[in-house]
Amino acid sequence: MASPMKKFKASEVVTHKQKENLYLLIHDKVYDVSKFIDQHPGGQSVQLDQGGFDATEAFEEVGHSDAAIEFMKTLQIGVLDRQPGDEKILVSSGSAYKNYTKAPSNPSLWGSLRFLLTFVVALAVFAAWTGVRR
Repeated sequence: MASPMKKFKASEVVTHKQKENLYLLIHDKVYDVSKFIDQHPGGQSVQLDQGGFDATEAFEEVGHSDAAIEFMKTLQIGVLDRQPGDEKILVSSGSAYKNYTKAPSNPSLWGSLRFLLTFVVALAVFAAWTGVRR
């Protein structure tokens, strides 16, 4: 019979945010991902950003293979002993998709610059084709 999992308080989980000592909380299960962070297919930044917090939303949003979910069992070190108010302590940065697929900060400016660059290149090609030179 397997020994019972350690119960972690939220205040304990949130102290584990560094690469060398990194915990993720997913579906109230605590995972020590310190030794896995360099192998994570999504990169280190994903786990570091969610480390010490409730990463359930980010984990579910990205989607993971059955093999990845099975592998996670080897990283589980405990469960969360959820208490009232834990949501405020464990709030993460939210969506992994939103954080790691950022759009340009000013899309209208980006669109204008792209148009201008296309115009300049087209003008240069036209000038070269017609033999017009300065």
